[in-house]
Amino acid sequence: MSTHPPTPLSDSTCAVLRAVIAYKQAHDGNAPAVDDLMTAVSLAKSTVWYHVQVLLANGLLQRVPGNSRNLAVVGGRWEWAAPRPYPPGRLGDVLRCIVAHKRAHDGTAPGHRDIAVCLQVVYTGGIREYLDALVEADYITTPYTMDRHIIVHGGAWHHTPPPQLAALCPDPRSGQLAIPL
Repeated sequence: MSTHPPTPLSDSTCAVLRAVIAYKQAHDGNAPAVDDLMTAVSLAKSTVWYHVQVLLANGLLQRVPGNSRNLAVVGGRWEWAAPRPYPPGRLGDVLRCIVAHKRAHDGTAPGHRDIAVCLQVVYTGGIREYLDALVEADYITTPYTMDRHIIVHGGAWHHTPPPQLAALCPDPRSGQLAIPL
């Protein structure tokens, strides 16, 4: 085991990590697309993708099963901070599946197939109607037509920085952690 401190990551890599954390906090734990990160840090798509790979290699980001956008931040967790009673019947079952998936996958919202697996049904065609009913009942918001970014009302994503983060992304002025809590 090396006694040398880890080599700090570049300012750009740390900026990408900060952008991922800020996006997840603002979007109920849903991960940003590379285009969202490009806008946040003013870097080219290939450069952002390189920095994401560096963060994955250093164990600060992890892949969550699902589409390419499913990134988990080490130290991140999602909770239903202001829960309401579940609606009755199948609608409540769908909401339970959404909440359980977000808890288990660092806030990443489930897709129709994930919900169908949770409900132990084969056909995913009826899931959209349940999501529409949950939107109407003010339990969730689906900001995009694909429903991949379900926001649970009262949900919150939090980040507790892992110990190695202070050494990898130090603030050059103070030497302390440069990632916001």
